[in-house]
Amino acid sequence: MKKLIVLVIMIACASMAFAQTNAVSLDVYPTIIGIDQSGDGWLHIWTSASFEHAMSQNLSIGGDLDFFLSSATGYSEVGFGLIGKARYYPASKALEGFFIGAGAGLGIVNITDQKLELGFAVEVETGYKIMFSSLFVEPSIAYSYGRWTGFDWKPCLRIGFSF
Repeated sequence: MKKLIVLVIMIACASMAFAQTNAVSLDVYPTIIGIDQSGDGWLHIWTSASFEHAMSQNLSIGGDLDFFLSSATGYSEVGFGLIGKARYYPASKALEGFFIGAGAGLGIVNITDQKLELGFAVEVETGYKIMFSSLFVEPSIAYSYGRWTGFDWKPCLRIGFSF
């Protein structure tokens, strides 16, 4: 009987150790948006750290912590945001494969020579999480409102790990 109890405990611990119910990732995509007629470049960087937790077989919740920097000659903009998200994985288990999701949150922006602005953001997204054991790559696209510049498409390539 003792051996059976020890075996059950070992199986339970092993299943918890190998179950991937959380994921963390980082998204960094600096781009040069354009060069104006004076020859000055406009640098635009958006970095997002994310956490995701599998709530059930096909549903996860999580959040993004954003940092935004945009600069050109005589102009700069710095912002931070916190977005809560939910994702649905229709054809696979949570944290793997194709997903659709939505999110909402708050952001704060400081533009050159202006006061701080607080804004509300909402977005819908879709993407695919490609797993390599516990590491993953996640290309996705989101359509956002208020995540810095009104309505906007936000392409994303996240790299992270699940545990």
